[in-house]
Amino acid sequence: MAPFFSLEMKSSRKYRKKRAAQKFSPEELHHKIGVVYDHVSMILQFIIKFTVCTIIVLYTVIAIGLICIPSILPRIILLNDIRIPFYTDLTKPELLGLNSTKNLYIETEDGRRLGAWYSYSGKTFKESFHDNRPAFLYLHGREGTRAVQHRIDLYEKLRENGIHVLALDYGSFADSEGIPAEQAITQDAMTAYYWLKNRTKSSIFIYGHSLGTAVAVSAAARIPKELKPDGIILQSPFNKLDEAFTQHPMGRPLTWIPPIAHLFVSTLRSQNITFSTESKISDVQSPIIILHAQDDRSVPIHLGEKLYKTAKGCGKSVKFIAFDSKAGCGHNYIHEDKDFISIIKNFISNCTR
Repeated sequence: MAPFFSLEMKSSRKYRKKRAAQKFSPEELHHKIGVVYDHVSMILQFIIKFTVCTIIVLYTVIAIGLICIPSILPRIILLNDIRIPFYTDLTKPELLGLNSTKNLYIETEDGRRLGAWYSYSGKTFKESFHDNRPAFLYLHGREGTRAVQHRIDLYEKLRENGIHVLALDYGSFADSEGIPAEQAITQDAMTAYYWLKNRTKSSIFIYGHSLGTAVAVSAAARIPKELKPDGIILQSPFNKLDEAFTQHPMGRPLTWIPPIAHLFVSTLRSQNITFSTESKISDVQSPIIILHAQDDRSVPIHLGEKLYKTAKGCGKSVKFIAFDSKAGCGHNYIHEDKDFISIIKNFISNCTR
């Protein structure tokens, strides 16, 4: 074995001496650096050009689609056909780690079925309607189903802290029957609210997240005063859809192509899609709390602040809670903040005293 190691060491020394002797002149070194720089620059230019071309082609195709089939816009906005997580049996929430949760279907006035989960904090499903614990109607945002993981985590956190949760999938989402339209999903939210109102005597709150905040406000604005929710919780809300969409990573490129941006906005209006929370919040008769993270990249916090100022200007009972970016809550994880439950419980207490 010794000769082998000896040869290896000699070979290694020769290599190091050869490398040490191979010194470049300043001119050669400058040339080599220049060659590397040129190659990197070419690669970056290609990536930038490819990205820009892809964006232009993609949004041009969308523009052509909007011109030819404007009715596809609601599906683009809601992304209701993206049923994340895939291949999930929604009839068995226990397989997803949800405790004390019942899958159920709520029937609408026109005979459709809306899929929902009811996570109860009490001993049994039936007893939960008579135990005086608060109940939340949870209205999720665009894409996915009631089984998206961050939504499940929220239900569980609320349930573990003595709050029942009715989590709804609007018509055309998941296993719910219906069409993807603003008025239709607002009506579905109201149907779910009345289903809950007819069964429990305890306080009821509507909790909307992202696009669900617009649905929550729209539904609450249409509920008569004598049946109004005890409170409205808005997580990551926006003031109006067209402004929110151009601030969203998916919609921001629209601002680079003004003609397509104009077409998009005009098609929104022609299809009666506004999700204009700021124009409806004045009709809400319940106390409101807004929760927004400073590091929310999907719905920037300044849009939530705009909505807050509008509500405040209308004389509404509204509170705004900003979550520090250091907490890393982003768009979907405010429920993981250490102060989340105490904020929710304080709001419930103030609304029901």
